[in-house]
Amino acid sequence: MNIIAQALSLIDLKIPTAVAVSGGVDSMCLLHALVQTARFLGQPLWVFHIHHDLQTDADTWQAHVCDAAQKLGAIFDMRRLDAATRELAQSVEDWARRGRYQALTELAQKHGVQQIVLAHHQDDQIETYLLQTQRGAGVRGQSAMPERMVRSGIHWLRPWLDVPKHIIIDYSKQHCIDYLNDPSNDDERFSRNAIRAQLARQPLSAAQ
Repeated sequence: MNIIAQALSLIDLKIPTAVAVSGGVDSMCLLHALVQTARFLGQPLWVFHIHHDLQTDADTWQAHVCDAAQKLGAIFDMRRLDAATRELAQSVEDWARRGRYQALTELAQKHGVQQIVLAHHQDDQIETYLLQTQRGAGVRGQSAMPERMVRSGIHWLRPWLDVPKHIIIDYSKQHCIDYLNDPSNDDERFSRNAIRAQLARQPLSAAQ
């Protein structure tokens, strides 16, 4: 069993489950992998998409995810955030993260979904650790993202925290998965993007 299948084998899809899909390579691969198992078990799978109202291409992302869900036989639903609600002192990253989790929670409650699967992977985990360290977080903050947690009565799962990004890229090529590239990921004004770019330039020193 490969590392992707092994990670997902621990998810009980007999429990009402949704996968959060942005349209990028990570979540599109997660959707593709999960829907295969759900179909085999005869279980429904929901696809939740959050429209962040921050880019002109956001409608295209929504349409792409909706189309993919329909082709795979998954149930699509979405929420649109209102960028005008962001306070001036609040960073875009923090506003988007908080709004995204609230919207996903509301979607889960609407459909009776008990667990939401997220596509965070090993590279994301490393970036989160370095970001928290850079911000001066204590030991608890530096523990980064948990593989499983319960919030608002919903189980949040991150099965790919031990899966490197390059494995996911290989999976996308193997299965010819159509995904979109978010141009904002190249904007180093955002802290996480700056750390990601630094890791790409200095992978060996970052791992020490």
